[in-house]
Amino acid sequence: MRAALARADVRDQLVGQGFASYGMTPAEFAVFFRRQYDGFITTVRENNVKFD
Repeated sequence: MRAALARADVRDQLVGQGFASYGMTPAEFAVFFRRQYDGFITTVRENNVKFD
C-alpha cells in the first residue's frame, strides 16, 4: 500500500476521488482506530441508538 501511495499518479487519482492518505505505523493506526471506535460507542450510548 505504501508503495502504491508513493506513486504520484495513484495518489493524485485517490485525492481526486476524495481520499486522504495518512502514513501510519500499525501501532499508530491501532491508536487512531481505538479513538474512532471509542467516540462512536460514546455517541451511540449517549443517544440510545439501537441497531436492528
